[in-house]
Amino acid sequence: MTAARTKPPRKRRYTEQDLLQMPDEGRKYELVNRRIQVVPTSGQHGWIAFEPAKKLGECLKGRFRGFDSSTGFRMVGGNIRSPDLSLMAVSRLPQGKPPVDFVDGAPDLAVEIVLPSENMNDLL
Repeated sequence: MTAARTKPPRKRRYTEQDLLQMPDEGRKYELVNRRIQVVPTSGQHGWIAFEPAKKLGECLKGRFRGFDSSTGFRMVGGNIRSPDLSLMAVSRLPQGKPPVDFVDGAPDLAVEIVLPSENMNDLL
């Protein structure tokens, strides 16, 4: 007698619209390879990210716009990533201003803060 084969349940492939509908519970989400990932953050993480953001903002004023980790970047291929700190040339933004929704394309500079308790491979 042969056992009946069943297909494993198909994992749902999420869209940008699904990401936009995630609840705002103080969590950070990214769309990676059509899956929604919760990105953990902490006070220490935010504090470490603040200093370079402040210094870069002072140096590059007028030529670049700075973004914090709440900004999603729509990548080629559909991923939406949110670096801890990022810069994009004003010339790459529509009318030099950030869009209301996600920013199209990768930032010119992306900074990820990796604490000793985090796994670098999870960020790539």
